[in-house]
Amino acid sequence: MKKGRFILFVSLILLTGLFLLGNNMIQPNKANDKNATSFVKKDSVVKKKQLPEKRLLSKSFKGDLYHWIDQSTHELVEEMGEPTRKDISPYGYTWWVYTDQKEEYIQFGIEDKKVKTIFAAGENISTEPMKIGMTYEELKKTIDVKSKVTYKDG
Repeated sequence: MKKGRFILFVSLILLTGLFLLGNNMIQPNKANDKNATSFVKKDSVVKKKQLPEKRLLSKSFKGDLYHWIDQSTHELVEEMGEPTRKDISPYGYTWWVYTDQKEEYIQFGIEDKKVKTIFAAGENISTEPMKIGMTYEELKKTIDVKSKVTYKDG
């Protein structure tokens, strides 16, 4: 009795598989062709996209970065042009990113239409009056460093 049920069960599975194959409902090669076509389409879309215009920051950027703190976004756009992109920060400001995509990269942290923080990388970018390797004591003599910082949750 148990053997009969087992043979019936296996026979049903085989018949179902043969039925699906016979009616072209299972077509592994067609599925692969469809995926290949999808990749070709995506590849052609990627090739059509172009990188943003390269900016030569060292030519358009004048002076040191520090003077930009608390300057308006209007003044920033006047001198630097529109940013390459704008990224949301988890700290409440938006990063305005400027880059020549090769040697220089600058992010201005914008909050309430003013520059609040700056991140920069590149050999030709002036960070005066600060310098890499300065001690905290040297930095305190150069710029106003707040000894207390307020924090607002939410």
